[in-house]
Amino acid sequence: MSDFLSGFSEKKEPKKGSDERAPEKVEAVKKEVKAVKVEVKPVKEAVVEEVVETEKVVVDDKPLPTTKMSDADSLEQEHKYLRDEPTELDPGYKKKQMKMRILIGVGAVVFLIIAATSYYFMSTVKVPDFANKEISEVRNWSKENRVELELESAFSNEFDTNIVLTQETAVGKRIKKGSALKLSISKGSDPDEVIGLMPFEGSNETTIYEWLEKSHVNNLKVTRIYHDTIANGNFIRIELLNKDQKPEDFKRKDAGTIYISKGTESFDKTIVMLDFKGKTKGDVEAFHTSNKFVNPFVYEEVYSDTVEMGMIVSQSISKDEKLAINDVVTIEVSKGKAMVVPDYSATTVDTFENVNPNGLNIKPGEKFSSSVAYGSFLSQSADAGLDVTKDPNFNMTVYYSVGKPYIDTLVGKKEGDLAKYFFDFNAKGANVTYVVQYAPRCLDKGTVAEA
Repeated sequence: MSDFLSGFSEKKEPKKGSDERAPEKVEAVKKEVKAVKVEVKPVKEAVVEEVVETEKVVVDDKPLPTTKMSDADSLEQEHKYLRDEPTELDPGYKKKQMKMRILIGVGAVVFLIIAATSYYFMSTVKVPDFANKEISEVRNWSKENRVELELESAFSNEFDTNIVLTQETAVGKRIKKGSALKLSISKGSDPDEVIGLMPFEGSNETTIYEWLEKSHVNNLKVTRIYHDTIANGNFIRIELLNKDQKPEDFKRKDAGTIYISKGTESFDKTIVMLDFKGKTKGDVEAFHTSNKFVNPFVYEEVYSDTVEMGMIVSQSISKDEKLAINDVVTIEVSKGKAMVVPDYSATTVDTFENVNPNGLNIKPGEKFSSSVAYGSFLSQSADAGLDVTKDPNFNMTVYYSVGKPYIDTLVGKKEGDLAKYFFDFNAKGANVTYVVQYAPRCLDKGTVAEA
């Protein structure tokens, strides 16, 4: 551009022969206008445009001779004329040049500031408030922003496991990507802390759950079961895994089960009861299993003179009655014939043999009685109805009356026979004693002379 304008800074005289240029060529040069546009574009944002006003090339209006020349000579002469022609410069050109340089400088500074700011924000990240947040949420944030995590764990009764307790970096502060963020994470409550059990007796489900939550106890399982006497929602019992665990020494980590009542379970009576009399216990169990009764049947063993041992004697629910699966049926099972002591009170010595159907070791006996007739029942050594099945050595005596005691004449009996004679009296209930006195008589020695 400057080279082009310099051609007009010195005024030179046209050479001889230049008058021969064609008039139309001169006229075209007069009217020629050159416009120069300067563009300065800094990197990215800054763009400066400067338009230099049109420089006018003034050509002398003096008519030139019209001497004919070749086209090559005419073109050369035209270029020389333009170089020798005087040039008029814009007086504000230098100011505009200075202004353009200032704008370029300012644009460069702005670009650098923008680039530095962009780099700072691209290479750092603002730290959010992670307090009370899940560690999984923090890990997602750290992965997205390329921030390392340094985690420390601590027990806390206030916050659950894996909840952020504190953070070392202040909320809102920017840290470089790739740097570390230190956090304190809750490990939950201390499992080895001794907390003791609450008094469960008389408590309900709501109270129990409130205590479990407040105490941060996670190893006590609550189970609801049906109960016929305890109301729905009330405490039934607690079973600790460690049977020797004392309530006051209970630790948070100790395990067990708390049972809470669901009340009485009700079922529809849709099962038809069968007749099991004379059948076996196995038949009853098969009926119980096939109908899925929730409670076991009750079996009672009884003696029966007519039903064989092991067979069903009776049942608490009659045949064809309807049952529910929670009903309990009582079944009597025969133990065979009972060894029961018979009642001899209505017998006499003559009918003694007609009683004793079980073949027990029973024998008759005699006793004196001043009020009961001879041969009538007096007593028996074992009570009637006594079960002696388990006593293989059992024996009994039934006593019948032999009337009043009567002592026959003793004269002529030998002294040695007196002991047995009076023993027999006393064995039959008499209380007789005797005294022997010796006296000289005409009888053989040892013979009773008087009585």
